[in-house]
Amino acid sequence: MTGKKISLDQILSMTRQLHKLVSTGEWEEADKLENIRHSAIQACFASDEATKDVVVATMCIKEIQQLDKEIIEISAKARREIGAELNKIQQGRAAISAYRSAE
Repeated sequence: MTGKKISLDQILSMTRQLHKLVSTGEWEEADKLENIRHSAIQACFASDEATKDVVVATMCIKEIQQLDKEIIEISAKARREIGAELNKIQQGRAAISAYRSAE
């Protein structure tokens, strides 16, 4: 990302793609894109170009914030679901262990 101008439109596009990836459970790809997006955000705001057109910048930033909020909610829900599944597995293992020790 260094030496290349990054626009808020590009970051918004990455954010939309990130949202799509987490919505479909493509976590590894989402993680890779988030790392790229993070660097892009830093590069974008390293110059004054990003906020030259205040109206457009404001609209982009608001949409990015909304999408980020949704991404966080989707991620939190997935984490809770995974935790519940792990809990069921642990309970199953405990039940098997108890059954075997009772034999």
